Amino acid sequence: TESRSIGKSNVLALFFTTALVDFCKEREGNDEDQYLLKGTKAPLVLDSPFSHLDDEYKIICGKIVSETVEQVIIISSSDKILPVKNTLSSSIGSEYIMINHETKGDGNLDTVMINDKAYNLTKFSQDKEKTAIERIL
Repeated sequence: TESRSIGKSNVLALFFTTALVDFCKEREGNDEDQYLLKGTKAPLVLDSPFSHLDDEYKIICGKIVSETVEQVIIISSSDKILPVKNTLSSSIGSEYIMINHETKGDGNLDTVMINDKAYNLTKFSQDKEKTAIERIL
């Protein structure tokens, strides 16, 4: 199916990118190679890396990322990250949510449960429309 081929592509891209970050980390401080630049410890930023994977592959990919990369920033909707969150829990330093600010007075109140606490994802009657990022952990 289409989602499987997208999922396979996502896994391959994730492993390739993770390998590059690991390679850079291993080369940190090595400036003797005339062909390659000195390596560095670099954060890995991932936007919805688990969205097209089944739960088994989410856990496998989460384990590889947490074991290979020292700092990772994952942007994801809560329902896509929940199956892998336990795998990543020892590596999570902070968690943030994005909150939509609306100028209108009312509307549908979207909430999300994170760590057994409900968070409103929309604030109404705000001065201007924007999306704010708030730290929750």
